[in-house]
Amino acid sequence: MDGVGRIVRLDRASDSEQTRAKEDIKTPEDANWWLEIQVPGSVTSYVAEKGSIAVDGISLTIAAVRGDVASFAIIPYTYAHTNLVGLHIGDPVNLEADILAKYVERLLDARRGPAASPS
Repeated sequence: MDGVGRIVRLDRASDSEQTRAKEDIKTPEDANWWLEIQVPGSVTSYVAEKGSIAVDGISLTIAAVRGDVASFAIIPYTYAHTNLVGLHIGDPVNLEADILAKYVERLLDARRGPAASPS
């Protein structure tokens, strides 16, 4: 686990959100649910639109990012067959960043070399 987020929205998606989700993410079904999670600072650097993040163990594609809030288009099957169906606004969720993002970060850190020690 990389951090704990909080549910700020989990409800039926509007028509415009469903249209955007179909265009951006290529969902095979209507994205009938929209999930928004406030992401802690320890995870925000790993959050990118069209990237992925695990929410309570469910790997989800990020549909949009606004500040520290990540949004997800949830298809009906995922909503009905995961623990998302029991979540409510304000509930905490475990977040885990995509492993590829962590690998990239590690490679970049290695290129920078050891941090200079303060004098």
